[in-house]
Amino acid sequence: MLDLLVKFLAVGLVLAVCWIAIRPRYTFVVRIKAGSPRVTRGKVAVTFLRRIAEVCERNRVQRGWVGGIQKERRIALAFSRHIPPDCRQQLRNEWLLFG
Repeated sequence: MLDLLVKFLAVGLVLAVCWIAIRPRYTFVVRIKAGSPRVTRGKVAVTFLRRIAEVCERNRVQRGWVGGIQKERRIALAFSRHIPPDCRQQLRNEWLLFG
């Protein structure tokens, strides 16, 4: 019985290490609570932060997050499930202009 427990723990440890190695690394994270965006990791231009607030207000987004993932020489945006597709595209457009 103890041998089986040790095997499960070893497999769990290997899976945890693999997850840590392959998970996305966010250069910035903006959390939206009660419709108000706030930077929780990294740095974001104040103009882009204002645009996030405007887009979220227009689309009635009250919570969620927007993150930036480094992909080669550019930063791609990632979104929580609380941000609808139309709002995501508006934020991508704003990122190209002000990010």
